[in-house]
Amino acid sequence: MIKFYGYKKCSTSRKARKWFDDHQIKYEFQDLIEDPPTKVDLANWLNTHQDRGLRYFFNTSGQHYRQMKRITKKLGYHLLKTSKLKV
Repeated sequence: MIKFYGYKKCSTSRKARKWFDDHQIKYEFQDLIEDPPTKVDLANWLNTHQDRGLRYFFNTSGQHYRQMKRITKKLGYHLLKTSKLKV
């Protein structure tokens, strides 16, 4: 089963969930706001998928990101700094 991390109010997340439902693909949804991933999970994802860059992990076009831009950038930098990735 696929573990799908998203945000209930995000239109992209809603479209993805609809696509899974329409194609009868089973998934487990985890809301990033209500139940955020652990620091360990984030560090593992960054290390496993470092070739994709931070934009893969952060929705930089979303309204929430634009409002929280500085905090998210600091978080991303902190995650890079504390993980095994090269900055």
